[in-house]
Amino acid sequence: MVIFVVAVALSGLALFGFFASQYGCFGPCGQGATNLNLGSASCTGSQGGLTCTLSVENFGVSNMGVVGCTIMTGGTSTSGVPGGNMTFNAGSTLTFTCTIQGTEPAKGSQAVGTIQFISGESRDFVGYWK
Repeated sequence: MVIFVVAVALSGLALFGFFASQYGCFGPCGQGATNLNLGSASCTGSQGGLTCTLSVENFGVSNMGVVGCTIMTGGTSTSGVPGGNMTFNAGSTLTFTCTIQGTEPAKGSQAVGTIQFISGESRDFVGYWK
């Protein structure tokens, strides 16, 4: 009976090791977004929508792909359309935009938004409406 229990435990450990090596993450996982410097966002409104533009420096060793963005207006976070560069290549500084539909906030008020990445991470950005 003891041999059976040990065999089952070892089999389970072997399966865990196999799947962890295939789908797991060893090392600094989920830290790609911490290797980004986000510049202050410059946000403007027009009939075409509300757009925040900012520079993003990726000082890490991995590219970071964008899957979405949001901008908060009037206390409500609205999903936006990302534009500019959708992949922040390692070692580069690029321009990113996020555009939503909505009522233009007061000029000079703070703009807050979020960039979502393929890795599941996100980074907040701040700026002001011009």
